[in-house]
Amino acid sequence: MIYNHSMKKLFLLLLLSLGLSVISYASESNYSSEGKKTLYDQIDSIGPTMSGYNSYMSTWKHAFKVVEKPYPVRYGTTSERYELREGDCYGWDCENMAARSELVLQKQLVQARYNQDIWYGWSFYNETIPTIGLYNVIGQWKNGMPTSTGSNNPMLVLRQTPLKSSIWYWCDNSFCSRHLKTQDNWDVFLQLGKGGKFKSQGNSNNWNSPCRLFSMEENQGKWVDIVINTNFGTDEDGYVNIWINGNKRCEYRGVIQDYIPSNALYPGPSHRRGVFINNSKMTSKTLPTLIAYYDEFRIGKSRKEVDIRMIEDPNYQPPKDKCAKGFINTNDSCTVDTVGTVDTVDIVDISNKYDGQYTMYLYRSYPGSNDKNIVNATIEIKGGFVKVSDNSDRWIHRKIDDPLDSLKGEVDTEGNLNWSMEIDPWKKSQFIHKVIFGGILNNDEPITGKYDEGTALRIELKKKD
Repeated sequence: MIYNHSMKKLFLLLLLSLGLSVISYASESNYSSEGKKTLYDQIDSIGPTMSGYNSYMSTWKHAFKVVEKPYPVRYGTTSERYELREGDCYGWDCENMAARSELVLQKQLVQARYNQDIWYGWSFYNETIPTIGLYNVIGQWKNGMPTSTGSNNPMLVLRQTPLKSSIWYWCDNSFCSRHLKTQDNWDVFLQLGKGGKFKSQGNSNNWNSPCRLFSMEENQGKWVDIVINTNFGTDEDGYVNIWINGNKRCEYRGVIQDYIPSNALYPGPSHRRGVFINNSKMTSKTLPTLIAYYDEFRIGKSRKEVDIRMIEDPNYQPPKDKCAKGFINTNDSCTVDTVGTVDTVDIVDISNKYDGQYTMYLYRSYPGSNDKNIVNATIEIKGGFVKVSDNSDRWIHRKIDDPLDSLKGEVDTEGNLNWSMEIDPWKKSQFIHKVIFGGILNNDEPITGKYDEGTALRIELKKKD
């Protein structure tokens, strides 16, 4: 009896020790994936994984492995290699024409909580992912809703999308981070889930994608350093900030998840990463082998705990925010350029390449109605700056005031324009707004601006001989 009692006490102490170690591990202020090894035949995984993670839908050994140099390694000695081949699907993924090579952070390591600040950082390397419109997901956070009561929906998704750049210019300024510098070929976006600020998806919210982050094609064969700061907010105090290679690319404000799931599978939003496509039949071609690497995944309470650029160089200073056309950096924040003068030279390289006179046609559009021509005039670009021509014949719709004298802005060397106009496109002298127009001269893409949530403005130009 004494021997059995002693063994029982020893066994209980061992269980307590293991439990405390798990709790301590999960409650650390920061977490790093560095130094993990490839694991197979884990109890909670059906495919290759590493400690701290599960693999639910990727059964093939080629789907995941921890690698060392000469494979791409961003920092330290190892990185994570993900591979997805034609025909790689499992379970309900096959039924839904989806496929993935993806790891899921284990429940006890989920540190995120709703309405609490948290930081994530990692590096991403695209080896073979092309631009073919598969809506690839390269990182997501799930809400953990049990399938018996709902759906384990994503809340934040990093997605490669083939959406046309023109939709970006229609997106509501209160939703999309259009004040930060972007490029039309950036096809990796932040997308919100179904519980975000806008329940419906469409042009007004860029299909629930408030931020465009980088180009998959331009960064093939390069490391992209990603930092995300969020609070997974359930009200208008929610936020998402994202930096790409040190530059701020996202500044979303508003609801991220409009409720806190009861009986959730995880204590908070759960992170997944890898390569995931949710419709492998979107291309008639054979699916190419998709290979990507991740490195230095970290969770922390501050940027310096997760930003690899700060970790590898303690003297690193993040650059000032690069502002979009029509905005200037004031006190380290992008604000609307209300002056419209040469203060915007640091935003675009002004050029006289497109100098000359143009006939301008200004149209008003609204959902459910045909476009309405409301202004015609001759405008002049001189030295890269635009204004209405001194000898212009003007035609103004009888129900609006003449806005042409407020037209100002500039054109850069590539034809990108940054124009503004103070206008009320509906009735005289009611609500005059300063509308920012963006687009490219001599390009099929529209020159567009947004007056309000429903009213868009479009400029067509025809150069005079």
